[in-house]
Amino acid sequence: MLDDLDPNAGLAYYNGEEPMDDETRDLIRAALENSLRVAKQIAKAKYTPKKYRNE
Repeated sequence: MLDDLDPNAGLAYYNGEEPMDDETRDLIRAALENSLRVAKQIAKAKYTPKKYRNE
């Protein structure tokens, strides 16, 4: 998804008509990276067996 934010990709257009400016693209990239980081932490906590957890 992050690679699709370049100007030549389909996600680089806002509302299907006008291209995204650089600031919007950077904000979307940061939000996606943050979401991925949080999802990895939640998955790690959820799927780590109890005997390996540090509780």
